[in-house]
Amino acid sequence: MKNSQKGLSLIELVVAVAIFSIAFFGLFGVLNSSMAVIAKNKARLGAMALVEEQIEYARSLPFAGVGTVNGNPVGILPQTETISLNGITYARRNAIFWIDDPSDGTALLGTDPISTDYKRIKVEVSWNFRGTVSSYSASSNITPKGKETNVPGGIFNFTVFDYLNNNVSGAKINIYKAGVVNTDRYTDTLGKWYEMGVPPGTGYQITVTKLGYSTSSTYAVSAGLPDPDPRTLESIDDRVNPLSFQIDKLSSKEVKAYSPPINESWEDLFSDTNNLSDLSSLVVSGGELILSGEGNYDLLGTAHSTEVTPANLYQWTQFSWNDTKPAGTELLYKIYYTSSGVTHLIPDTDLHGNSVGFTSSPVDLSGLNTDQIGTTPYLNLSIGITATTNDPLVTPSVQDWKLAYKRHIPKANFTFHMRGAKTIGQDASGYFVYKYDKDITTNSLGYVTINPLEWDTYEITANGFDVSESCPPQPNLITPGNLSTVFMDFVAHTAHSLLVRVVNNAGVEQTNALVRLYRDSPSYDSEKKVGQRCAQAFWSNLSEGMSSEGLGYSLGVSVFPHTSTTTVTGINVFGASKITVPLN
Repeated sequence: MKNSQKGLSLIELVVAVAIFSIAFFGLFGVLNSSMAVIAKNKARLGAMALVEEQIEYARSLPFAGVGTVNGNPVGILPQTETISLNGITYARRNAIFWIDDPSDGTALLGTDPISTDYKRIKVEVSWNFRGTVSSYSASSNITPKGKETNVPGGIFNFTVFDYLNNNVSGAKINIYKAGVVNTDRYTDTLGKWYEMGVPPGTGYQITVTKLGYSTSSTYAVSAGLPDPDPRTLESIDDRVNPLSFQIDKLSSKEVKAYSPPINESWEDLFSDTNNLSDLSSLVVSGGELILSGEGNYDLLGTAHSTEVTPANLYQWTQFSWNDTKPAGTELLYKIYYTSSGVTHLIPDTDLHGNSVGFTSSPVDLSGLNTDQIGTTPYLNLSIGITATTNDPLVTPSVQDWKLAYKRHIPKANFTFHMRGAKTIGQDASGYFVYKYDKDITTNSLGYVTINPLEWDTYEITANGFDVSESCPPQPNLITPGNLSTVFMDFVAHTAHSLLVRVVNNAGVEQTNALVRLYRDSPSYDSEKKVGQRCAQAFWSNLSEGMSSEGLGYSLGVSVFPHTSTTTVTGINVFGASKITVPLN
């Protein structure tokens, strides 16, 4: 008899398992999503229940007892509490405050003597569900059973604005008076909050802030601050006290401290080939770099120096060499840099004539700014040379070449002082007390990041040192929400010094300026080129010179090609002096 039974082939079995797996995981995903939705809704229902429960409880209390502990009005409800329900931890915040209903006039407008018409409770519950914080809130008015009661108290009219005088909504206002009130309020969309029924008395401390923002506050009278500004507040019955506070996004400031740049150089005297690479038809012989094949010289040869990478590079200054070029021979020099392991020729836009090659020494490299000074990151350089001859009996020769530069040595573990311009009052001697006034120390690499920092105008000084260069110049405005980097050189302090900054008619640093400082009597005459990074020139150890005594100094400032000079006379030099010279 013929066997009619058939089994599943391996391919059919694999297909069946695949279909079953897709269906199973699809159903599992749907089930998992459904469970998540159920859990999320369960958590929200729990929060709603906690909110409604608290509001109903507040409604059941006598009107005089509706309030929070250390709140305004004061009562028995906690301002914040943590509750566990159905395995979920909730944070509940209870806020109760007085309402001045405009239907019968308001105390703010002077049309109603009573500002405490009724109370409003707002309950907010927040919870964390699978890494996401959610919240639910509700509010309700609670009115007295009889006639409104005039509760003794003043009114604090808060306005919070930012650096540009825009309203700041959601700013937290903490109202604190020891033993009386310690509660938080939040500004509305107009940056406003009206606190009614503040118990009469002095010493109300106000602190205003917002997440990621600076803090503004009042200050109490103390031994170190006998005359604070603004000082703690006084609440006077039925009086409106308008109060303004300014906050904005926090910033940070990076300070890089250095000793003044020092001149150094890299040089090859061709005593060997250790500083050369990629030689082709060139050799080192007798302290010179020449074409190979003595007596029958190659007609063309090339070579490349090793890479020169100075530590703490401040500025390249020049490339120079000594060579001999008999008739019929030529030497062309080019400058290269290396980026990501690849060597490139510096473009003519940054070093004019480099693509053709240089034939006359020296070559000015001061325009090749490092990334700490300008925008072109030439942190390393190398030299390329092409030698040619028309006569195999004659070779050009190079006796030496040199790359000169300036290095900037970081001031590690260096302590400086930074002070903002904002003040918080005066001390017993009548001197201003500054909101930010601190000593700060750099790290082992000579820099420090100060964070967070309120927007302000800050000035940096250092005991025993003078600032010989600062980019940007001091004092320095730090705007909200920004990282500011300042580069500073510090030199040993002398009794009298002068820091000159040169700008063009648009207020931009003029980095190619030449500055002459001089006076007739006592005679003094000195000329300096401003730094490439900050367009500043510095003179230390000067003699005091006051123009009122006929001893003032003069400045003559010119830029290439130095055909015209801007002159400034009557410059006073006393202590650490500084001046900005705008060019005509």
